[in-house]
Amino acid sequence: MIATSAPASSLWVAAAWPAPALDRASACCCTSSLGAPASPDPFIASCSSSPSSSMHCPFRAGAGTVHGTPRAAAMQQHAGARDSQLLGTDTHAGRWFSRKMTNRLWRLPNSNRRRGSLSAAKAAAIATEELSGVSVAVSDSKVRVENLVIIGSGPAGYTAAIYAGRANLKPVVFEGYQLGGVPGGQLMTTTEVENFPGFPDGVTGPDLMDRMRKQAERWGAELQTEDVEYVDVQNKPFTVRSSEREVKCHSLIVATGATAKRLGLPREQEFWSRGISACAICDGASPIFKGQELAVVGGGDTATEETLYLTKYARHVHLLVRKDKLRASKAMQDRVCNNPNVTVHYNTEAVDVVSNNAGQMSGIILKNMITGEQRILDVKGLFYGIGHTPNSQFLEGQVKLDSAGYVVVRNGGAETSVEGVFAAGDLQVTLNT
Repeated sequence: MIATSAPASSLWVAAAWPAPALDRASACCCTSSLGAPASPDPFIASCSSSPSSSMHCPFRAGAGTVHGTPRAAAMQQHAGARDSQLLGTDTHAGRWFSRKMTNRLWRLPNSNRRRGSLSAAKAAAIATEELSGVSVAVSDSKVRVENLVIIGSGPAGYTAAIYAGRANLKPVVFEGYQLGGVPGGQLMTTTEVENFPGFPDGVTGPDLMDRMRKQAERWGAELQTEDVEYVDVQNKPFTVRSSEREVKCHSLIVATGATAKRLGLPREQEFWSRGISACAICDGASPIFKGQELAVVGGGDTATEETLYLTKYARHVHLLVRKDKLRASKAMQDRVCNNPNVTVHYNTEAVDVVSNNAGQMSGIILKNMITGEQRILDVKGLFYGIGHTPNSQFLEGQVKLDSAGYVVVRNGGAETSVEGVFAAGDLQVTLNT
């Protein structure tokens, strides 16, 4: 359910070099010593005469003065001369250096990339590169244009906010709601998370998301707990409209995730995360399920995969299928039907759950789809394997979506069909080109 944290080397890229979009001197003199075109700007060229100037560059070192002049004053003195050159060679040098740093981060084997945190980190890194020189060019505009807007507040959204914040992009994050719930995504309905690095004793989903949120705030992310109702990415700058405000931005990262489909049983909400779950991998190893009889609803690949996974922990697993046959691939059907720890119930529908005197889930009321007969199956847990619905409704007609509504990204990355728009986390699906 949760992608592993990004490697330490990736953090360096976001922090080691300030975002060029926020600094007139981002195309600094040290780029010339690295092989990029030397800057014609006298404000910069004056510190590049020495072959070893890159080692003493005040911008690279983060110094407070430039050749004895306070940094802010020096930049202001040369602002007029520099503005006329922003679209020239200077920005080429800045973009060259930013691209070089970004490429260092993403030379990772595909097997090391995970959909959640790493896709968000990559989206933030690419956004940082593409914003090189943009904000200065529009600094005189009367309309405030944000460098980056992030839509979504699950692990992917907050990860993107942390990376972008460390790159000084000052991202605006629309946390939104999970279908009327609270910011934080599906993890807010998860009890114990035991597979996230750094928490040997586990951590609750809400606590983990609260920590991520605070970390994003620490690095300067501006959080808006509002739903995004409309976006326009066909015209630049992009427009993002929430229930409370309208924001313009140069780049956009969408990380709104996907919502697990539910059956809508009468007592479903009562036992959600207390016996009913939509993620076997997330919750299957929990103490309340270990060594118990469990049930899975569904007939496709998702349901059969979750059924087989649960056999590692459960005493026995019952697969409940509404139809008279499975829809899963032949290979998955064979694995399920040949597993002695699995019983497949065809033409069977879950009607509701029942509890014992202690208020714990003790079984499921099943209905035979042919005869209408009802009976109780004694199980301690019910898992939904009926798929997810991507939260992409507001993107229809704006970026390319697949038939199920997932945002299409290219070659396992984060780039969508629109330049400057990225998708991260469970919302995306890869289209190899």
